[in-house]
Amino acid sequence: MDAHFDNPELRDISSSHIDILELLFGKLTECRRSSLKRCKERSLQEAFKILKERVRLESLERLQLLSLVKLLVAVQMEAVNIPVLCRKLDQMVQFIGEMNSDIVYEEIQLHINTLMHSDQIMSIGDLQLVSMFLESSTLGQGILRRESHSVLAKVAEVFVSSQEEDVLRNETLCYQAVKVCLQIFQILPKEVSSMVFGTEQSNPVLTSILGFLMDIILGWSINKDTRLLAGTAVAMLINTAPEEKVGRMAAWSLLQFTRPEPWKLTLGELQVQCHCRTKDRLERLALSRGLLTACRKDILAYDLDHNRTCLLLDMFPVVSALCEESLEDHYYAFQVFTLWLKCLKECQPSILEMSSVPLLGQDSSLQHQVIEIIWKNAESPIEGITDSARNALCLFLEIYELDCQHHGDVERVLYLEMLHRTIELPWETKAKYLFLCVLLPYFGSEVVLKSYNEFPAHLLKCLSTNQLSSCASEFYKLLIQELRKELCKKQTSPPSEFELASTWSKYWQATLLEALTSDVKLLQTNAVSHLLPWTLRTFPSAPMMLLDFLDPTSQGHLKAWTCIMSTHRATCGESSWISEESHAFRTLQNALTCHDDDVRLAAFNVLCCSSKSKEMPNALEFSAMRKYIPLNLNSEAPPFRQQFYSAVKKFLCRVRDTCLAKVLKTKSKMGFSLEDENTLCKGVEFVDWVAELAFHYLNPGSKYQRKKTVLLLLSAVLETCSDTWSPEKKKGQPPANISSLITWARSKGRWDFFSKSKQLALISCLEDMTNELS
Repeated sequence: MDAHFDNPELRDISSSHIDILELLFGKLTECRRSSLKRCKERSLQEAFKILKERVRLESLERLQLLSLVKLLVAVQMEAVNIPVLCRKLDQMVQFIGEMNSDIVYEEIQLHINTLMHSDQIMSIGDLQLVSMFLESSTLGQGILRRESHSVLAKVAEVFVSSQEEDVLRNETLCYQAVKVCLQIFQILPKEVSSMVFGTEQSNPVLTSILGFLMDIILGWSINKDTRLLAGTAVAMLINTAPEEKVGRMAAWSLLQFTRPEPWKLTLGELQVQCHCRTKDRLERLALSRGLLTACRKDILAYDLDHNRTCLLLDMFPVVSALCEESLEDHYYAFQVFTLWLKCLKECQPSILEMSSVPLLGQDSSLQHQVIEIIWKNAESPIEGITDSARNALCLFLEIYELDCQHHGDVERVLYLEMLHRTIELPWETKAKYLFLCVLLPYFGSEVVLKSYNEFPAHLLKCLSTNQLSSCASEFYKLLIQELRKELCKKQTSPPSEFELASTWSKYWQATLLEALTSDVKLLQTNAVSHLLPWTLRTFPSAPMMLLDFLDPTSQGHLKAWTCIMSTHRATCGESSWISEESHAFRTLQNALTCHDDDVRLAAFNVLCCSSKSKEMPNALEFSAMRKYIPLNLNSEAPPFRQQFYSAVKKFLCRVRDTCLAKVLKTKSKMGFSLEDENTLCKGVEFVDWVAELAFHYLNPGSKYQRKKTVLLLLSAVLETCSDTWSPEKKKGQPPANISSLITWARSKGRWDFFSKSKQLALISCLEDMTNELS
């Protein structure tokens, strides 16, 4: 539905306004035609900006406004599977609706009427449109609210048609129908409630839908995702109950699914006969997960018969059994267990009021069962279970804490039992460190380190093993953060940073230095990546404690020195060299000329990194980059070339962001100050120098390694300082307003990256006989 403006209706509109409208329609058409989501988002964002800032809606005739609304709704209907776009389009539709709500309402009503009053059974596309209007269209949702019975009737037709075909061959259609049911129950609860709980007679349409949903859960559908979604939909239907008691009775009826024989489900005035079609037990998982995910907490915690229990506690045997059984979907089963604990924590205040007995007392069978489920899954080989076990333990201990507070239990022996049991796990166990992270706040760093004095040695072992380095490092991070917190609380006056770092060094200086100077590359790399940044963030004076024990004349120590310096600069934004005569700068120069690639890269990172993206490099840093970049172009190691490119790109980003900030800052002024112009000139000239250096070495006589490296440098320049936006890239894009800086640079005769001679140089690389440069 592309727009054309060569019609008589536009004769009363100025030509400039016609141009704006054509631009707006062009952006919307561009959004429709693009196949990439990020391109669609960008086009739509630009279209909305034009609509809000430049289009005078009041000057448009009804036909022009209608054309615009039709196009917006058409784009929205085509983007049914991209909720972000649909919501943005709905904002645009509402914006126009503020000027003329009738046109917008009539257009959306027209499309919904077409869906509701068709003789055809709804297709997947029709269901997706209903889903979009419910979720992402304010006006569409209002119209469907009034048409709720008709919508449910159309969805019921889909289920009937599917059942008549014996089995659900089209699982996608079934899934979409279940999704629409879920959305209706969630978004239109009042309308649904009156059909389920507000009449004396059963609603045949909803009875039919409930029956189909239960059939899907109990095995009619073979698709796991559809069955899980249907479980959530049924729970959402229970949520429409007007009172907790009514909802509790409906949920209790649903819990009868544990019976092997057929049973009758009663939800308000709806009654359906249920029987299990498979023996895979997925129905227990689907219904339990649905209740815990979607059911209102007042229903879950409601004490129906004043018997000091509730639906949530009654569900535990089912949840426990799911974790005990060797289900195919054990990940989902344990997820249900975690959801149960989450709901228990949220409902705990209500549950504590109905019972005088501790929920998780020392002799409580519930406490014992929960701990055993967590412990059995702590070392599960199934991906994600161990991390879920950590979350489960965290929830369990929070519930236990509140239970002890409520009933006055000051001993809380469970904490100590859990700590000892965790420490006894082998050092190779991931759960050991995850559980210690959870237990740490209940004891403090001193008690934990005293009980687990082997941790420094185990930490070094973990850093030598990729799969354990992350979890052990996280425990270290939390441990030193807790240490700092305790030190600050102990003293009446705040301790100095030097005093804090001195205390840290007693525990950790030797361990960290051993890791940083180790000959084991993986240990050293992980220490730099994981331990060093958190150490310097938590204790800013720690670098002094570490650097004092290093001898930069030793190659191993020189690498550690450069890593500490670069991390310190990246985290704290400080640089320790002020002049060429400083000891630190002389050490850095030694590192930049070291024959070890790793040491040189670490030294480059000292020059290139910064905690602030808009920190302009100083003259010394510019000079060092100009001196040492040409000396590192011949490396034969691809990893070195890649990391070298990354370091230079960081430096270029600092230059670009600083220069761009200066240009934007002076846009509103008459001109640049002398200082700003000098800063801009330095930055622009350096970028130009890097580009010229790269093109210089693209001549046919250059070595292969040198060409590969300068092509990477050229990539860094173009990715950083050209107005190129790529939809495939989510990160590393140039700023949207980079054109302002490019214009300034070109006005000074700089940044001519695409001249004919330079294009020919790149073409020569395509013709290179190695075939690798292309």
